[in-house]
Amino acid sequence: MRPLFLALALLTSGCSVSGRVASEIEAVLPEAIGPAESYDVTVEGASLRTSSAERVEIVGLRVAREGAPVIDRFEAVLDDVAFDRDKKEVSSVGRARATARVLAPDLEAYLSAQGQVSRATLTLAEPDEVLVRV
Repeated sequence: MRPLFLALALLTSGCSVSGRVASEIEAVLPEAIGPAESYDVTVEGASLRTSSAERVEIVGLRVAREGAPVIDRFEAVLDDVAFDRDKKEVSSVGRARATARVLAPDLEAYLSAQGQVSRATLTLAEPDEVLVRV
């Protein structure tokens, strides 16, 4: 009886549920966002009863979507997330913030691969300037 009680306690604890939800999210990210060198997902306040999480944080490194420049680092923070567990989809998000960092060499490679540009060089400057030479 004691092992059953411990197993149920682990299954219903927030850490275990949050870890399971994080693993499920990580599994679908390559298809949803794109293949990456790695994804790391952290889930806080997950509840199977309400199919929700207080916060989901996603970090992707070297995300390579087809037809787009490689994203060196992708970060997203989703608050008040509700899931449809049967469909394995997010059904609502209270608030979302995302940042994507693209490096100049990756953007140069992308532009050069488009076939319309023979050689591209980029200079990125703070806070949000890009100088493109073709």
